[in-house]
Amino acid sequence: MLRRTLFTLFVILPLAFVVGFGCISKDGTQVPWPETPGPRVVVTFAPLYSFVKSVMGDRGHIKTILETTGPHEYHPTFDDARTIDGADLFFFNGLNLEGNLISTIQNARPHTKVKFIDLGGKLDKNTLLDDEDTHGNSGDAHGYDPHVWLGINNAKRMVEAIRDELKAFDPSCAGEYDRNAAAYVAKLEQLKVDGRKLLSCIPEANRKFVAMHDSLGYFVKSFGLRIEGVIELSPGQEPSRMELDKLIETCTKKKVRVIALEPQYASAGGARTLERELKRRGLNPVLVVIDPLETATPDEFSADLYEKVMRSNLAILAEALKNQ
Repeated sequence: MLRRTLFTLFVILPLAFVVGFGCISKDGTQVPWPETPGPRVVVTFAPLYSFVKSVMGDRGHIKTILETTGPHEYHPTFDDARTIDGADLFFFNGLNLEGNLISTIQNARPHTKVKFIDLGGKLDKNTLLDDEDTHGNSGDAHGYDPHVWLGINNAKRMVEAIRDELKAFDPSCAGEYDRNAAAYVAKLEQLKVDGRKLLSCIPEANRKFVAMHDSLGYFVKSFGLRIEGVIELSPGQEPSRMELDKLIETCTKKKVRVIALEPQYASAGGARTLERELKRRGLNPVLVVIDPLETATPDEFSADLYEKVMRSNLAILAEALKNQ
């Protein structure tokens, strides 16, 4: 899962933050934040940018640590360290999604003024999925599935937690944050209603697919879908022959034709092998790309990115599943 970041994150990150933390770059100049009124906020990745931007509106400024590189391949930079040190608030997903990133920052800069907000830690534990819920492996010691942003109810709670933190830091604009958060929560609720309506014409028995890895547990729970298996138990790591054979048998037995790739792993060999074997068995598989919003390009970052991508995911799946 995303929380299993590469070993380099833990080896390089402490040195980068210890040496690089502070507001002065290598040439002696300060790494700038725009001189705009309101809070300076850092978030770890794309969904949190949408949530924070939707609540903040035009006030303050937001910077993101992870863009086109997800936590699997993330290599920390000196500029990341200086960016964080110049912020007021740092919102992160938590639930071990970011690995040791947060604790390393805090240990390297114990007197920083930045307030770290663990959004996953603010969710009701009863709403969280564990490994048994997501892929049947209750022995996984990592605990809860961290992909909480893909569940609409949890996304709403994260937005409300962001609102509360912004109000506490910038009370002069509390009313604006309240209004913005209420409007965005209403959009998220409408997204859930529209998604369920879109899928309602598909028989429940056909609302099933194979996922690239176990990132979509909250997504399928929100919209009444079902995952029958995953191709990569660890993202980016091809399945063993035994794992792939088991998945092929599951798809054959349950007549699962839809294979959901992710943009970060769209060329994965395991998915192509699964497609080829199902074709050989006469199942006529359909490959689609479902974006879990783990990465985004800088020009894609916007308040409506989350809603736009989620609606696209739903439309793509509905089209593929209706003929299953």
